[in-house]
Amino acid sequence: MVNWNQWFYKKAPKIFKECGIKPGDIVIDFGAGEGDYTIPIATIIKQENVQGKVIAIDKDEYDLNRLKNKARELDLMNNIEIIHNDGGLTINKRENFADAVLVFDVLHFFTKNERNKLYKEIHRVLVPEGLLITFPNHYRDLYPLWNLREMSLNDIIEEIEAHNFQLNYQWNGELIHDHGWYNGIVLSFKKL
Repeated sequence: MVNWNQWFYKKAPKIFKECGIKPGDIVIDFGAGEGDYTIPIATIIKQENVQGKVIAIDKDEYDLNRLKNKARELDLMNNIEIIHNDGGLTINKRENFADAVLVFDVLHFFTKNERNKLYKEIHRVLVPEGLLITFPNHYRDLYPLWNLREMSLNDIIEEIEAHNFQLNYQWNGELIHDHGWYNGIVLSFKKL
């Protein structure tokens, strides 16, 4: 059983701080769902009297409404902007806007061409040396599924690095996925 307070306030903030997210950052959570990652990031970026923002983007209105309700309960709505999109790969923010873009458990939904478009869009919205942080689930060695099923973790790293990113941190351990504990790998890339 998931202890949400432990996840929101202890485990997840530790993971995201190690990946490079800090108070005051602007972070885009692309494919935010119900906010399992948005909420803990919002707790990081508003610390130390510094106000950052998490922009939660998803195509599922039901999930976004659940995220909004959680954020209200936890008094985090001032630090979260919720954007409903049509499932497209465009992030409607200006160039050099965000300190980090989170892409957790969504890459397997996209074809190689779609992923390439997404990486370019992420690169566009990131500030210089901004971070692309991903949990690339469903690749060949970890519950293979859909568009990543033939790719290894190294293939995914190479694919992302080919778009002017450099892997600068890799975390391996227990995280929340689909409302349960799950062992996975989180990769943090710096924009070149």
